[in-house]
Amino acid sequence: MRYLALLRGVNVGGVKLTMADLRAVAADAGLGDARTYLASGNLIFSAQGAPAVFAETLGHGIAARCGRPVAVLVLGAEAYLGRIADCPYAASEGARVHGMFTFGTPNPDMAAIEALRAPDEELTFGAGVIWLRASEGIGRSKLAPKLERLCGTVLTGRNLNTITALAEMLDGPQA
Repeated sequence: MRYLALLRGVNVGGVKLTMADLRAVAADAGLGDARTYLASGNLIFSAQGAPAVFAETLGHGIAARCGRPVAVLVLGAEAYLGRIADCPYAASEGARVHGMFTFGTPNPDMAAIEALRAPDEELTFGAGVIWLRASEGIGRSKLAPKLERLCGTVLTGRNLNTITALAEMLDGPQA
């Protein structure tokens, strides 16, 4: 079965990890056909087992390599494709839309979210993903860097271009 591991904060939050090292961690864990996408912690692999076990195994291996813990969310191909199926935005929105994948169940503080949300930002809660559209870019958003705290769960974000590319990699032929 194919899986996708989404790492939080790799190469953007102070945790340095090459994608070659990430593939090596996957190989050491016995995960097959390991492929990475970009340098932001996206790993596709084949294996039989439970996503939570893979997340724990990868997390330990990554921490051993880079000396810091990294949150890892592992989803089966069907689970990932199911989470993104109801994206309310067109693929042409690309870098303006970010999917924030949830590690737990959000408990959003909507009053605080609304106080920080810019007039050009839209926020939509989906199944296992929070969609943030920021027409001025996520880097200018006052809401984006506080969203995790305001939702009460760990999040890892990817723009819609990356989300789409990962879906194509999961759905396409194996390497």
